[in-house]
Parts: sequence; C-alpha cells; structure tokens
Amino acid sequence: SSDDDDDDDDSTLASSDDSSEEQDEQTIVRMSVANPAKMLDAFRREKAKVAQAKSTIASLIDQITDYQSAMEEEKGALENELREARQLLAKADEEQERREAELREFYERRYEDVELQLEEEKQRNKDLSQETISNLQTLMVELQNIEEVNEGLNRDLEEERELHSGTLTKLDNARADA
Repeated sequence: SSDDDDDDDDSTLASSDDSSEEQDEQTIVRMSVANPAKMLDAFRREKAKVAQAKSTIASLIDQITDYQSAMEEEKGALENELREARQLLAKADEEQERREAELREFYERRYEDVELQLEEEKQRNKDLSQETISNLQTLMVELQNIEEVNEGLNRDLEEERELHSGTLTKLDNARADA
C-alpha cells in the first residue's frame, strides 16, 4: 500500500505539471504530509531544474548579448563601409565633373581656335579674291591698252604698206619711163 501511495504521489506530481499553480501547491502540501522524504527529493529535483533553467537562461542571455554585440559591430562595420563607399562615390563624381569641365573647356578653346582660323582663312580668301579681281581688272585695262596700241600700230603699218606700195608703184613707173 506504501508502494501504491508512491505511485499515486508520482502520478500526482506528473499531473501537477499540467495543472494550475493552485493545484500544484495543494499537491505539494499533500505530498509533504504523506511522504516528506519524497517531497524533499521532488523539491531537490525542482530546485535542480530551476538551477538548470537559470543556467540555460543565463547562457541564452550571454548568447543573445554576444549576438547583439556582433550585430552592432557588423552594423558599425557596414555603416563605415557605406560611408567610405559614399565618400568614394562623391570623389568619383567630383573627379568626373572636373574632367568634364576640363574637356568642355578644352573643346570650347579648340572650337574658338578653329573658328578664329576659319575667319582668318575667310579673310585671306576674301583678300585674295579682291586682289585677283583687282589684278584681272588691271590686266583687262592693260589688254585694252595693248589692243588700242596694236590697232594704232596696225593702222600705222597699213599706212606704211600703202605708202610703200605707192612708192614701189612710182618706182616701177619711173623705171618703166626710164
């Protein structure tokens, strides 16, 4: 019957895990009255479970704390990397803007140089055209003068030929008369 009481106590203890706190207290009271040694043993087991649970909780808290610290360090490292990446990007943007400005300035100067050379070439062509026109006009005047002189010389030559022909005719007539 004592063994039966032990079985009842064990089943009561087992069922106490599932019941409310009030029922647990009643069970503990009944067990302590019925079998104080068993109660002491159960208490020690519960105390050991509580100690184990405290140890597990402390270990979990340590793990969580370590994890949280690791995450904060990782966050800090990632924030530093992000900040450095942003700085590098800003420097790259500045460098690109500087190079674009240099290229723009270079091409603007080059455009101005080419435009100036083009204007100079246009002016040279204009001056050359005017000189050519002036030379052609002078040449035309000279040709006209040469033509007038040539016409005058042709007239003089014709007069000389007529005079020569007349003189030859007189000579021929004078020879024939002589």
